[in-house]
Amino acid sequence: MVRKQYNYSHQASAKRSHEKELKKVLQALIPSDEKAPQTSSSQSFSAQHLSTPLLPLIGREQEVKAICELLQQSDVRLLTLAGPGGVGKTRLALEIPAEVSSTFVDGTCSVSLALIRAATLVLPTIAQALGLNGRRNDNSLAQIQGAIQDKSFLLLLDNFEHVAEAAPLLKELLAACPNLKILVTSRIVLRLLEERVFYVTPLALPDLANLPTSCEDLSHIAAVTLFLQRARAASPDFALTKDNAYAVAQICVRLDGLPLALELAAARLKLFSPQGLLMRLGNPLSVLTWGVRDAPERQQTLRKTLEWSYRLLTLEEQRLFRRLSVFVGGCSLQAIEAISEATDTRDESLLDAVASLLSQSLLQRESQASREEQRFIMLETIREYALECLQNSEEEHIVRQAHARYYLMLSKKAELQASRGEAQIWLAWIESEFENLRTAFDWFILTRDAERALEMSVTLRPFWVKDTIVEGHCWIERALECCERSITEVQIETRAQAIYTIAMLGCYQRNWAKVDVFANEALHLFRLVNHPFGIAKVLLIQGMGALLRGQHTVAEAAASESIRVLKGTQYPWFSAEAYLVQAYSLYFQGDYRQAHILGKKGLKLSLQAGELYTIIKAIHARALFAEAQGETVDVQAMYEEAMTITQAAIQTGALSPIAVCLIGMGAIVALQKHYTWAASLWGKAKALYKRRDGICEFKSKPYEWLVTILDSHLLYAQVIETVHTQLGEQAFTEAWNKGKDMSLEQLLAEPEPHTISTKISVPANIAITCPNGLTPREREVLSLLAQGLSSASIAEKLVISLTTVNSHIRAIYNKLDVSSRSAATRYAIEHHLV
Repeated sequence: MVRKQYNYSHQASAKRSHEKELKKVLQALIPSDEKAPQTSSSQSFSAQHLSTPLLPLIGREQEVKAICELLQQSDVRLLTLAGPGGVGKTRLALEIPAEVSSTFVDGTCSVSLALIRAATLVLPTIAQALGLNGRRNDNSLAQIQGAIQDKSFLLLLDNFEHVAEAAPLLKELLAACPNLKILVTSRIVLRLLEERVFYVTPLALPDLANLPTSCEDLSHIAAVTLFLQRARAASPDFALTKDNAYAVAQICVRLDGLPLALELAAARLKLFSPQGLLMRLGNPLSVLTWGVRDAPERQQTLRKTLEWSYRLLTLEEQRLFRRLSVFVGGCSLQAIEAISEATDTRDESLLDAVASLLSQSLLQRESQASREEQRFIMLETIREYALECLQNSEEEHIVRQAHARYYLMLSKKAELQASRGEAQIWLAWIESEFENLRTAFDWFILTRDAERALEMSVTLRPFWVKDTIVEGHCWIERALECCERSITEVQIETRAQAIYTIAMLGCYQRNWAKVDVFANEALHLFRLVNHPFGIAKVLLIQGMGALLRGQHTVAEAAASESIRVLKGTQYPWFSAEAYLVQAYSLYFQGDYRQAHILGKKGLKLSLQAGELYTIIKAIHARALFAEAQGETVDVQAMYEEAMTITQAAIQTGALSPIAVCLIGMGAIVALQKHYTWAASLWGKAKALYKRRDGICEFKSKPYEWLVTILDSHLLYAQVIETVHTQLGEQAFTEAWNKGKDMSLEQLLAEPEPHTISTKISVPANIAITCPNGLTPREREVLSLLAQGLSSASIAEKLVISLTTVNSHIRAIYNKLDVSSRSAATRYAIEHHLV
């Protein structure tokens, strides 16, 4: 049998003579509404073979391997390479025939469908590409079947999206040719039962937060590699240097790693430096307009590529596409539904429209590992085009208003939940939605709605403290300035909340003059509207400021008054903070016993609130006050509590909470005279501690950074002086650096005795009554467990978290080799532990 390889431009000269005649026949046979206008060359029917690529494929090794493996599977007959325009589907597909030539021994044929418009022309186009005299679908199908029959053959069809109605014909073709496989490139999923979809994603991007240290390593990242290749084609003397490396990385990220966008941007290096080009990419559609001459017209500018996709949408899909541009950094389905409802048109077909945008690669699904809901996101270049469409429509104002009010509503909910024990969940939500929140705030400022601008800036208080004090301060100042020209009336309480928030942020910035001025004003406003909770919050800030300035009697009075006002309220977080400020003020005045009592109350309330940073602060405070009275067993208990919470934080993977846990751990083990270990824990904390505003990052020396952080998170920095003095500068720095480079697992392992300056002493009588290696705290838990107390009751009685109680119970079961409460109780009774 003669094997015939059909590739790219084979038999081109033989076909030219009969193509003109074939066009005439087709024009006569095709109904008038399907005829391509003869006045436009782009509409005329012709089999367009894909040309052989001359440049190497970059950054797609894994994709090529995966596609080839799929095509070699017997159950994969139709494989669609789907993805947005400009992502490189065609270039990737052209790499495949040569890679699978040994599998498809009877040949391959690559066909472009870009120039045809009617679905009825798909099979005739394929037939013509195969050198057949294709005319109509029924004839063409028979001709193709006769030519291929049972041959092992691969057919590559490029740009199928605009003739997607012809998808069922591919099913017929596969049924007629049992050994045929079809590889399709399309911006649209074909939605056939037989179809297997391979999503082509943009090229790998550099991580701007952790760029490679060398230009050589940076150049090996796929998006950068492609950009550099095209840049050197445009400007042969262009080189990646330390001066322009960050700008090049930013360009690649700004353009989403889309190959077409990167190629168009690289061409502009004839006019701009990378830094200059980056500045121009605020509006990429007006910059990326100089494509290569031999590219299809739709790919010669970024705008034309996106227009091509936009024209394929229905009117309902175009409307949704425009509206989705208002979301920055993605959104949930609930957010899409809320905007649709607020803008009048909650369509019955909304879900279908969302699904269609997904299938047409104009919307991406972004899985959230830590959340149940799905998030949807547009590539930034696509969003820019959708935003242009929105701005040119008559609905921009109503869509933006709906978006802003929706996120204001959610931010209020977030603040309420944060103050009632779900802080970590909602702080994570704020982190994921921050760009949408910022966009909503900017809209309120633009429309001079000062009341809502103040509300939004105030509701994000927990986030400002944890992540970006600088930006929080900026938001509130902008909102207060907006009050002078506001079209909405600003309520006294709203202004009071904003002034209080500025005072609170000033406290963390150590701007005491600002703290005093704004706290006094906020207190006056809250008293004016008789707002007890507001009054208590301001008193707490005044107490905290006085404490950190060493004004201990003032701090005690302010915290005591705050506690009095807070009694009976449902805000354990603030009450916990107030008890801790009062306890510290008494500790510094030498009243260790009362400080210890108040510290226990603060820890109990912090555990009720569930706010991690306050819990760590309270655990350390209780350990500190216990150590001052020589209660070493209580110090050990707090060490165990801190260890359990740290392990739980590690499971979440959130870096800053882990860092804060390590800070608290370091302070507690320092009380136990584990000085080297403490320094190592702090060194690791510094490596993990991340904030948007980079606060304290300018303090390069470990000692300076740690003093600020310990004051911020523990209200106590004196422990660093003890550790630094005991170890000396060199040993402290060595331990710090060692901890920075250790894994968390290694770091949290109990150090060997020779690395500990002094072992904590446990009374002999307690040690004797703790068989099987039970610690004193585990013995306490076992005793209460044997008395029939639940885990929750044990946690309340010992003032530790439920997580820690359960951790102790697991340890008890393991050490006693039992597996139930009843067995543990029996053991306790037999050994006289109750």
